[in-house]
Amino acid sequence: MSAGILIELSPRARRYLDTLERRAAVPTAEVESIIREAGFPCFAPWLAFHDRYAGYVEQSTSDWSIWGLAHRDPYWWDANTVHIKSESNGLKWSIACADGHPSCNYRLDHAGVFVSGYSAESFGIHVERIALGWEFKQGGKFRSWTTAELRDTAFREVFEECIKPHLVPEASDRFSRCYRTDTYFVEQSSETGSLQRGFERTSSV
Repeated sequence: MSAGILIELSPRARRYLDTLERRAAVPTAEVESIIREAGFPCFAPWLAFHDRYAGYVEQSTSDWSIWGLAHRDPYWWDANTVHIKSESNGLKWSIACADGHPSCNYRLDHAGVFVSGYSAESFGIHVERIALGWEFKQGGKFRSWTTAELRDTAFREVFEECIKPHLVPEASDRFSRCYRTDTYFVEQSSETGSLQRGFERTSSV
């Protein structure tokens, strides 16, 4: 089983989860039966994820998703079904891990890695990143930095001197590193070093 799925969440992440609606979820044992009866292999990290996170409703700026592998009353998918893909002649597998718009690409691979636009070594680390952004945005008004601004030499100097020393370890992994100060929240690619997303506080509560 992937240890990352069951990492002990930070107090910040637990506070974030406490703000979310959590709907009744399909029991994990039933999800396992659904997967196996559909003729797919069933991986322990998938079941660990469902057992820990199924039913939470994540709200974003313009959309929402319900975490879990199968759902009784989904909006985007069919009820009591799973959506599994295989690649490399069955050597790689992934499963949809939320009832959300398919373009969101919420998926876990067979090892429990969250494979999306912003991948994470586990769904727990993904939750840590959401919680970090959530906490930052509670502190007052903020603005997003554009890609061009993030790549600008002036901002890079600010990043190196003022932001980079403030790594948030629980939200960082081999895919991305997250940094947080009272003024900035920045995400950086661990692989290339490029700055992916950035937010600056413009006023405090």
